[in-house]
Amino acid sequence: MNATSDLRGVLESMVSCEATEPVVESNRAVLFLTDAEHGELVAAVVLGVDGGFRGRIEGLRVALPDSNGEDGLNPLQRAYWGHEVVCLSGGAAVRALPEQLQTLFVDSKVVCIPLMAERKPVGLIVADDKFRHGALTDAGIRVLRTLGFMAGLIVDNARLQQRIEQQSADLKHTTATLKDTQARLAQSERLAAIGSLLARVSDEVRTPLTTIDGLARAAGARPVDRALVAGNAAGIVHEVEKADTLLRELLEYTHSRPPSLEPTDMNRLVQALANVHEAELSGRGVMLSLDLDPHLPAASADHNSIPRVLLHLWQNSLQSMDGLPQSSKRCLRVRTSSTPEAVTVAFADSGPGIPPESLPHIFTPFFMRNGAGLGLAVVKKIIDDHHGAIEVESKPGAGARFIVSLPRVR
Repeated sequence: MNATSDLRGVLESMVSCEATEPVVESNRAVLFLTDAEHGELVAAVVLGVDGGFRGRIEGLRVALPDSNGEDGLNPLQRAYWGHEVVCLSGGAAVRALPEQLQTLFVDSKVVCIPLMAERKPVGLIVADDKFRHGALTDAGIRVLRTLGFMAGLIVDNARLQQRIEQQSADLKHTTATLKDTQARLAQSERLAAIGSLLARVSDEVRTPLTTIDGLARAAGARPVDRALVAGNAAGIVHEVEKADTLLRELLEYTHSRPPSLEPTDMNRLVQALANVHEAELSGRGVMLSLDLDPHLPAASADHNSIPRVLLHLWQNSLQSMDGLPQSSKRCLRVRTSSTPEAVTVAFADSGPGIPPESLPHIFTPFFMRNGAGLGLAVVKKIIDDHHGAIEVESKPGAGARFIVSLPRVR
């Protein structure tokens, strides 16, 4: 008897003629399983019966009354509760079976074999013994009892497997439902965030437009005043550039193109920044300190977006020091390092720092330490798209430190 994942196949193998040879030679058999919830035996497999009569027996239910005593119990119930093989010699003994089984086993000798698992009955095999002559010996009954224990274990294990498979299917369904719910929630949150973002963008764009309108009207009112017109024109250009920057940042923040990852030398990018902005540092009175790891491994990064991240953090650090008193020391330190998993670049400035209450919102759109905008929100989105991380450390009066971590090339 080989257990398989198909419970019906397992049960059919147990009640086949070969399974009981040579103790019982059977050509018709019914296997009942326990329905503990309803206190019944249910016919699950019928062998040796053709046509519609099999349909009359499959699904047959036999009540399991209280097991105390055997008075009033039919042979199936006695075998089930007594945990013993019950032999029926035919005739009147068979007529004690349920009506459908009487018709099936008419003029046959019948054996009822309880299926046991962990000392509890889990079912019953009822089979004819048509070809055997004489009564079952004690040895034969012991063999049938052993068969019942073996078959009971197979049934119990098969049912356990069914329960596990059902629980696994339920878990998969629950997980899929949860993921769908999370996706819907995320979509709802995104829509709400976009609505809020559009409202803020509208406000931010309105500011330069209002300024442009004022400058243009003033210039129009005094067209012959060249100095005024030139100054107002320069102001208009500045406000247009601000609006253009805002719109470009908005597009970048809402764009979902995945990064094109390539091995990237972060030391080279930092050094290029320092070279390009050397004159600016001197003009702002900022002292630069580069601490670049000479053995820095390559980072997995997009060659277009990561340089913009570094540039923004560079500019963010410089702008934070613009409001310091003239006598204050202005320092920018950029340090590269690595861990077994990531390459890090840290920007530390000597500015006024970030108030503790502002730190949790520092990457929120239009919540910036140096005026309104999307810059740090865009930076975080780009880093998130790289499956990296960005952190900020700051104490009021002690500057701020932004640390970017990107996955190492494997």
